Amino acid sequence: MADRKISQFNQQTAIPSGSYFSFIYNGQNYKVLDTDFYSALGVTGTLEQAGDPLGIPILNKAGTVNQIRNIESGPGVNASLSVEGGIQLSSAVTFDDSGVKLVDDATAEILNYRSLIPGDGIAIGGTDGEITITATEAAVSTKTVLVNQLSDLPTPVDSVITLNADTEYFLLNDVDLASNRLVFSDKTTLRGSDSVNITLTYSGTGVMLTSAVGTNRIKLVTLSCVNGAILDITAPSGAIFRMVDVSYDCDVFGTITGGSFPDGGALRFTNVSGSSATNGLLTVGNFSVLLYDTASSSIDVGTFIDLDAATYNALYLNTIILDMGVGATFLSGLSSSGNLNPGSIGSVNQCRFGNDGVYLDGVDVSDARWVFFENDKIPDTRVDALISIQGNAAETVISSAGVPVKMAGTWVDNGASGFTVDSTGRMTYIGERTARLPIDMTVTLLSATGGDKQLGAYVAINGTQLLETKKVGTASNTKAASVTLIWQHNFQNGDYVEIFLSNESGTDNVIGEGAVGRIN
Repeated sequence: MADRKISQFNQQTAIPSGSYFSFIYNGQNYKVLDTDFYSALGVTGTLEQAGDPLGIPILNKAGTVNQIRNIESGPGVNASLSVEGGIQLSSAVTFDDSGVKLVDDATAEILNYRSLIPGDGIAIGGTDGEITITATEAAVSTKTVLVNQLSDLPTPVDSVITLNADTEYFLLNDVDLASNRLVFSDKTTLRGSDSVNITLTYSGTGVMLTSAVGTNRIKLVTLSCVNGAILDITAPSGAIFRMVDVSYDCDVFGTITGGSFPDGGALRFTNVSGSSATNGLLTVGNFSVLLYDTASSSIDVGTFIDLDAATYNALYLNTIILDMGVGATFLSGLSSSGNLNPGSIGSVNQCRFGNDGVYLDGVDVSDARWVFFENDKIPDTRVDALISIQGNAAETVISSAGVPVKMAGTWVDNGASGFTVDSTGRMTYIGERTARLPIDMTVTLLSATGGDKQLGAYVAINGTQLLETKKVGTASNTKAASVTLIWQHNFQNGDYVEIFLSNESGTDNVIGEGAVGRIN
């Protein structure tokens, strides 16, 4: 069908309401009202931007063209079509299941990120888009030097590194000294973060750590010195040398020298464990105290703790587990409490030993100032005394009836610990601790002359007979009487016990024919 002119084509910038649009369908001309046309197209109303005018619009007006922008994926954001045909935005983030999660539920519609809260020794800060986590314990003061490598220590001079006084050296990593040794100044301390993972190594054959001034501390580090000795320390009066939470591997543990009599420095070893090949700790001089508490160690040969001739005001060895090689010794010192000053106590408690070495050399469990308790291969200290006399004919001279006199005769020492015993029958307590102990005595009595008489016996303490202990028996010069005496006393150093006899009937002398005395 040929084209037809249906009207004049005058220019119009708007479509007036009530206008008609014409169209041809199946060879016929038709018209449609403007409102019906708009409704059929679905373009009634206007398209406008909504929301923040500074935002990125979905509809882009490019001149006379209205562009609908695509939504694209970006870093951390994923754009996709949902099963219903919508545009779905999701986070393009993966979450590690190990450790503590920053997001408590990665599948939640709203992701909840946990806060970082500092604990003890930790500080957390946030600036310029960064989170900073700092170990506040690392440098606790301006006196702390952080050591990551050998060059962080003072420069060696002839293979000697002299550490500064009043300074803590904090090892943050393993440090190899090579053949350089360390010299401590006064109040120098050395520590690591943990002895499990921080090791200070010395490969020389001399002494790894020395000090000639006094107060020092080593903490939380492993000391490796397989060709030499770890320590050569001087601890004068008032000085304190401490090793705490330290492991070691060495040929010789070392020597500590104390001050002048009566006391030098104090020594403290707490949770110090390791292995010595040929010798342990040797102490020389005078000290106020040695405390060695909690250890699991081994020694191939030599002595674990050698007191030599050193003296102490107090000494405590507690909870030491020691694996001993053949011929190794646990504790060596002077006999008769020679390493302990008057009024002092040496205590060895709850120690355990692997293999059969020499447990005590010179020192003995019966020494008056030593106390051994609950050690698996060393007997417990038992404070006691046992004396006896048999076939005695010596007469106890009686001057007045009923007046006790110390029993005459020569006694035998059958064993004493914490006591001394003399031949006159005196048992003297020499222990340093107050001890409440029972006293048991049995004596057979005879009259020196004549017939039956009432003869008595008493326990006497410090030369004074105790009337409460008096026992009386009937005896003659041919017929004996046996009496038993029982008492108990709070013994202090120097207290002594004896048997006194009496004639309650007259002044005939009395014979203690046989007797046994025990304090236990």
